[in-house]
Amino acid sequence: MRNDAVNSKAWARYFPELQQAWLNYPAALPANASEQFLWLNRRVEDRPTAVLNHRVIAIGEGGGIIVSRQFYVGHSYNSSHVVAGGLPYKDGTLVFYSIRSSTDQVAGMGSSLKHSIGREQMKKEMIKRLQRLNKDMKLKPATVAAEE
Repeated sequence: MRNDAVNSKAWARYFPELQQAWLNYPAALPANASEQFLWLNRRVEDRPTAVLNHRVIAIGEGGGIIVSRQFYVGHSYNSSHVVAGGLPYKDGTLVFYSIRSSTDQVAGMGSSLKHSIGREQMKKEMIKRLQRLNKDMKLKPATVAAEE
């Protein structure tokens, strides 16, 4: 999770204060950021699963970012780190999404095949979600502030 923040050129350029706060957590977050700790109840592999989630949202003139990390997920995976957001680009918005998960379930014999299958399943799910987001945004276009 730390490597994401250290190596991200987008964080360094568009959200430098948040990047430093994240790297030095529990340092104070920038004024344009808010954070929440949430217990989520999800169904994972058809079983109820409690998830401890830490979410930080920052919005500024240069765009917005959501950073979410899950510390405890019970029977399915060990942790997850998501970075998503939007940056102004030409006449629209460039949307980005990154996820990194860790699990003990793919260790051992056949782990590379398990990783490959997992990545393909995640890719399909991400494409589906981003297509739904794109459709929703076209139905409800955001108000764009006039440039000075």
